[in-house]
Amino acid sequence: MKVLLKNAIYLNWQTLEFKHTNIIVDGSNVQFVDDSQIPQEKFDTIDCTGKIVTKSFVVGHHHAYSALARGMGAPKKNPNNFNEILKYVWWTLDKCLNKEMVEYCGLVTAMACAKSGATFAIDHHASPFAVKGSLDILAKAFDTVGVGHLLCYEISDRDGDKIAQEGLEETDAYLSKNQGLVGLHASFTLSDETLKKASDLMLKHKSGVHIHVAEDLYDQEHCLETYNSSVVERLNDFGMLNPSKSILVHCLHLSDKERELIGKSPCWVAQNTDSNLNNNVGYFDSTGLGKNLMLGTDGMHSDMLQ
Repeated sequence: MKVLLKNAIYLNWQTLEFKHTNIIVDGSNVQFVDDSQIPQEKFDTIDCTGKIVTKSFVVGHHHAYSALARGMGAPKKNPNNFNEILKYVWWTLDKCLNKEMVEYCGLVTAMACAKSGATFAIDHHASPFAVKGSLDILAKAFDTVGVGHLLCYEISDRDGDKIAQEGLEETDAYLSKNQGLVGLHASFTLSDETLKKASDLMLKHKSGVHIHVAEDLYDQEHCLETYNSSVVERLNDFGMLNPSKSILVHCLHLSDKERELIGKSPCWVAQNTDSNLNNNVGYFDSTGLGKNLMLGTDGMHSDMLQ
């Protein structure tokens, strides 16, 4: 049935202009009409008086696996820095997830997205003790709600070679039959061997990577000390900046050379203001990064207007 959005305030997402109108939605066809132009036929009518109607949002970087964190107990140690936040909060939480919890994480996140006007989410998933099949479970949960998705599994060496290999295998299996990305945690938890395997998967499936980049200064310090390179240069050496599908998340602590590399590449940068402030890791500066910029929530919520 056609939907009539009556008495709407329409915000043009390209020009940011407002206009009072009625909107008829018939599948993918959208028509703007005055009161006198409303056809005399049956509609599913929604009174939008006092409400703004605009194009739906995309969450450019999400973590559905953290959806059940609300109300969880305090960590066993009060974190003093970003690494300890990861260790005592998120890397503790992700190890608790089983397949049923992954499903509910997906359902809760997708419903929160839909409620907040986001109809598509680019998600970065982790469940180290429930890797196999986790992306299919997450995809089904999003599909159940009706929210589009671009998924990846967070490959990392932080939990050992076996789980890293499971992440690579899950990625390969999922990308063999679905659109998606090659998920990577961050440079400081990835060996050269694992990065090479991930790069090979990226090329095999003609995809891109989805990775946290220089979210905290430690990422750069570790990379320089261990590999004598900056984070972005290291990723570039593995060809990960080449695909237009690649997403570099955060990008807070960058050198001018790194900015130049990103700016000349076709990849995307996803910045997450709420998360940066919450973790006290720094402020985003888009200087030199080009035009391929988007916004994410980093799993803190699903509201792109918050």
